[in-house]
Amino acid sequence: MAASVKTSGAFSNDPPIALFDTRMRPTYTPYAFSNATTDGQRFLINVLPEGATPTIGVISNWTTALKK
Repeated sequence: MAASVKTSGAFSNDPPIALFDTRMRPTYTPYAFSNATTDGQRFLINVLPEGATPTIGVISNWTTALKK
């Protein structure tokens, strides 16, 4: 998402618009500012391959591994 902002005088912004449409992996931080090019024209985004289904890994009895 992106929005134009005006900082001269009173701060104001235009409504946000979508920059691109993608299937992101279900993670907390799919991209970060450090993954953008210096000119802001490209982003590195962790996406699911075409046709892939997201998965969730569950570890049971994980406290036992802490004791090792």
